[in-house]
Amino acid sequence: QIQINYFPATFNIIDFKMFEADERGTFVAFDTLIVAINPMRLFSSELEIEKIRLVKPVATITRKDSIFNFDDIIAFFNAKPKEDTVGKAPKPFKYVIRNISLEKGNLTFNDKRMNYTNIMSNIGFTIPYVSYNREDISEAGLKFYFENGGFLQAKAGYNQKKGAYSADFT
Repeated sequence: QIQINYFPATFNIIDFKMFEADERGTFVAFDTLIVAINPMRLFSSELEIEKIRLVKPVATITRKDSIFNFDDIIAFFNAKPKEDTVGKAPKPFKYVIRNISLEKGNLTFNDKRMNYTNIMSNIGFTIPYVSYNREDISEAGLKFYFENGGFLQAKAGYNQKKGAYSADFT
């Protein structure tokens, strides 16, 4: 289900599923994706995304021998275009993304070659602010729990003007 609200500019996708190449198993799914943008910033060559929220994403990565279940997607994006459609270089585009969050995610890694499965559950992260081609500081945070116990947490920041970054892992 796709919902679009023009004022304010929000896009919602509900109950999304992308199937495996065999069209039987689910590769990626999520409950809700919400994207809100500020369309007025487009007139100044800047994309401002006010919110990206992804709720209950589920992904399964499978490796069989040396082949992963997403290799066909990588091949598709690596395919060369038939002709060069690039014109003169556009002026640098700026973007700002605020309030990025992922909630209650699950990632399963299934290694069929080694008969091993690892499940990461309740994955969540927030990134309050990311920008490109600006002089602002970008910050990010990540936290997820392992199904068999323990968690990983990280916080990072990047100052584009100084070219410096900071990181903290727990």
